[in-house]
Amino acid sequence: MHIKKALEILRASIKSRSRKIAKLKLFALGTFLLIEDFLSEIDSVVIDREYEDKLSEDRIRSFILEFIWQVRPDFPKTALSFGKIPAGSPPDQLAYAVHKKQRPPDKVASLKDLYRVLATKTKKK
Repeated sequence: MHIKKALEILRASIKSRSRKIAKLKLFALGTFLLIEDFLSEIDSVVIDREYEDKLSEDRIRSFILEFIWQVRPDFPKTALSFGKIPAGSPPDQLAYAVHKKQRPPDKVASLKDLYRVLATKTKKK
């Protein structure tokens, strides 16, 4: 995905000029796209604590829940949390291997995915 274009689209979608808010929404959208195909099977989601401030986590949580509720309206708000993913754990090893290009990512997001999710949100209003 072309990051600069994605940030422009997200800024417009949230009617904000804030680059920080657009980045948080992009992070949330990427997280949603990773779990989207598994929403019928999962009961909870733990996101590695990337952002140190509570306000950023709250915004990310609200963005992700907006996306999830488009697909699974019964997903509990409390089932989405932030925590420290331990170094060396299977998720950490997987992320590291993708980062180091030792294995391909399971999913690659595109601008088409971004438009699809944002269009769905607009239709449901």
